[in-house]
Amino acid sequence: MVKDSVGDCKFLVDPGRYAPAATTPLQRAQWQHMGSRAKPPLLEARYYIRRYFLATSWWLDIDGDDLLALLPAWLHKPLGGTDPYDPIYFLVFAIGAQTCSEERDDAADTYFNLARQMTANLSTDEPSINTVRHYSLISMYLLGGSRVNAACMHLGMAVRAAYIVGLHSEELSARLGAAEYKVREQVWKSLRFLDMFLSASLGRPPSTRETRDTDSKAHSPALGICNIFEDIMNDVYTRYMDRGETLRRINGSSESCDILVGADGSSSKINRQVGLGNLVQIDSHWGFLKKGSLPVERMNLLPKRLQDGPILVFAGGAVMFYALYLPTPEPSDCDLPAGVMDYDASAASYYWALNVPKSATRVTSASEIPDKLNFCLEFTKAWAPELQVCPVTVRSTWGILTSTSHDMLAIGESDADAGDIMVTPLRASTKPSHDWRRKVVTTSAGDPGKGSPRVWLLGDAIHAMQPNRGQGGNQAMHDCAEMLPPLLDLHALAQTNTSSPTTSEAQQALARYEPGMITRAFYWIQASGGSSVPDGSWKIWMLGTILQQLLGVPSPDELSPGTYVDVQNVDTQAAGGSDQDPLGCVVVGAGQAGLSTAGRLKALGLSYVVLDKHPNVGDSWKLRYDSARLHTTRQWAHLPFDRTFPSSCQEFLTKDDLATGHQAWVKKFGINVWNSAELVSGSWDSKSKRWILVARCGMEERSLVTRSIVLATGPGGTVPSMPSVADQDSYHGENLHSVDFKSAEPWKGRRCIVVGTANTAHDVARDMVEAGCSSVTMIQRSRTYVMPADSWAPIPAIRLMSMELLNSQAEQESERFDALEKAGFHTQRYGDILHQIYERSGGHYMDVGASAMIAQGKIKVKAGVTPIAYTETGLRFSDGTSLDAEVVVWATGFKSNTRQDVQDLFGASVAEQVDDYWGVDAEGELRGAFKPCGREFP
Repeated sequence: MVKDSVGDCKFLVDPGRYAPAATTPLQRAQWQHMGSRAKPPLLEARYYIRRYFLATSWWLDIDGDDLLALLPAWLHKPLGGTDPYDPIYFLVFAIGAQTCSEERDDAADTYFNLARQMTANLSTDEPSINTVRHYSLISMYLLGGSRVNAACMHLGMAVRAAYIVGLHSEELSARLGAAEYKVREQVWKSLRFLDMFLSASLGRPPSTRETRDTDSKAHSPALGICNIFEDIMNDVYTRYMDRGETLRRINGSSESCDILVGADGSSSKINRQVGLGNLVQIDSHWGFLKKGSLPVERMNLLPKRLQDGPILVFAGGAVMFYALYLPTPEPSDCDLPAGVMDYDASAASYYWALNVPKSATRVTSASEIPDKLNFCLEFTKAWAPELQVCPVTVRSTWGILTSTSHDMLAIGESDADAGDIMVTPLRASTKPSHDWRRKVVTTSAGDPGKGSPRVWLLGDAIHAMQPNRGQGGNQAMHDCAEMLPPLLDLHALAQTNTSSPTTSEAQQALARYEPGMITRAFYWIQASGGSSVPDGSWKIWMLGTILQQLLGVPSPDELSPGTYVDVQNVDTQAAGGSDQDPLGCVVVGAGQAGLSTAGRLKALGLSYVVLDKHPNVGDSWKLRYDSARLHTTRQWAHLPFDRTFPSSCQEFLTKDDLATGHQAWVKKFGINVWNSAELVSGSWDSKSKRWILVARCGMEERSLVTRSIVLATGPGGTVPSMPSVADQDSYHGENLHSVDFKSAEPWKGRRCIVVGTANTAHDVARDMVEAGCSSVTMIQRSRTYVMPADSWAPIPAIRLMSMELLNSQAEQESERFDALEKAGFHTQRYGDILHQIYERSGGHYMDVGASAMIAQGKIKVKAGVTPIAYTETGLRFSDGTSLDAEVVVWATGFKSNTRQDVQDLFGASVAEQVDDYWGVDAEGELRGAFKPCGREFP
């Protein structure tokens, strides 16, 4: 191809292909002293080469087999200054020494300086394939020291050399024979990997471009990924899109894109350009920052506490943060000494930040602080003495050494790789407004410096660091591969639809990458330490997170009004429920829990039906006694999606308020309720994983098939608990359980007894007083926990917090309890409301007015006794006394045995698999409620 284009030239006749057409100068300038020219011993050299391959993951493919095979012969040769392998070996040694777990930085620097000057002498004036190798390795070493700009500059020299010798041309490489083709492809692949890495790390367009097809026999799969990634990178960074908005670069140039990949940091200009603007500079503080590598010797000089998580120390309006990055090591058969932490020392890092009020520095510019380390040490000298200096045991390559001590801010300061302490204004991130993208639409039209609502910031986990160093580096190529699938999906959408990607499409695609990125990016702060020095000038805010919605799944919290169908005698096939069309869920019970569950199911788009034995929605409340009302405020009673009970309702909702609200809500949202439908029986088909249910709808029995079933029949049970008391037949008055109580109006002027002292008992007794009964007596077996309703407020469901709050309120209202005790009512002033609700399932009284009647003597109390027998005119008690009454109401609750109910409906085999219901388990969680309660079935 060259001959056809330009005729005969030196390039065609040079079998070594290292000499270009231009002639070589007779003298090479020795522009810097090379230092020691000694080669390492064979074992040490092999060790460095192995460390090199581990550190680079073989992406710089430079004939690895040849490196080891030719090593003995090369070590015996004198350094003549003309062997192109001299710089290669020394650069490999430098990178290997740089990545050792033990300190060999001096050796690394020596090898690097020698190799760099050899490269200048051998390769600069004669670009060749080895020039590409030399400058690629130099760039790699500079990345290891986070010298990013220098790495980019030397990579540029490698790229220019590659184009000069034609490595980019597959057609040229193919004409030079199979062996030559393989060498050229290996070098080109290595250069491309390094170029893609720096492009992804720094947010700069790639320097190389691949146009050829890859041969599966000549290329690794990673090169294929590299080629795909190149297309994405060029689309993201360099390709102009008609529908994209402009983002300006710092250098004044601009590009257009839909998705921006970058590690933009806390001083991000991009953040402002896209209109987010949630990074706030706090001008009152300076931030001193330091980061470095963490070999074992350095690790052992730090406080042990750092191994458990970052340390935070507050004092004098300042804060210090110290953290370690301790990646998991590769598996090893070596046993470490007791007390020595096992981690990948070659990849570990430490990081600390000291944020100091500027008023404490007495300077106006960071440059006025001549010795930043001593300033930080002096500022923190009185802080946390248990952390500042601590005895340690140092472990080195040669075993356990003697103890020493060290200040943790000065760790690594005397080492050769110690970097400068950075000083920067303190910055903090605020929560973006939920509509920040929409605001960009209205503000960017007249300002080309603003971004577009189509721009997405993807990640902050890609760092321009060598793979073996700190948090970044090797993760970058992994990040690139992780990004590829969502970026390719969005790219395909953009090719077929000019309006894509939409906001929702981008959200769904990028969510596949971001969760893992966030875990890595925030690894340093996933555990928190504590304050060693109390400081009243600081406020600590706790941050909590809530899972709002699963991507791609409808929200269970959003439901639009729908069409209501009165379903009492509807064919079940019309709503699903057959073998061919099973329901997603059957809900038994149309109370608050059942209706709430049904609404959530509908919002999620699942098929369902609610079975309720009553003729009308809300009858479970409407059919109760006339004076029934909630003892908690209406704010606790709303159903999902709206405010079920308007402000026109009473604060403590009556039974009619509840029934009316439930009926209106069902009609508004079109909830599928089957009234006059009672579950009769059911069975579980383990093969099809479905429930087969029999429901009595009116006078008919119908079969339903469903994947899940929810029993929303309440924890209190439905069977009245009526104590067995002797001589019931001898009693001539009215005797009933509270479930049959409707109103005390018919008993006006009569003597009445109420057995029990919980909520229902108080309601019945109060109704009797208001109806004009001649006497009302409550029978109290044991002390009752009384809680004033007007003091109750929503509090976290944490036992100790609720006890502290409510017990404090009881102390402030001692007169209330004193009056009850004086009237003969035994109160439990200091109680545990969570025990009453979740373990005892009742037995307490939320005072909505009846306690005042007791204190005033309108309701009498007979305490410390239990009824043991009826008399003709009343009851006889365990203390031997009797009390006459024309009416006895037993407010003694209901029998609650959910497992028995399940056995009655589904049989013993199902009941055996059901968890116990209600009460608190060993972990403090409710048993068998609001969660799957079977081991085999949903």
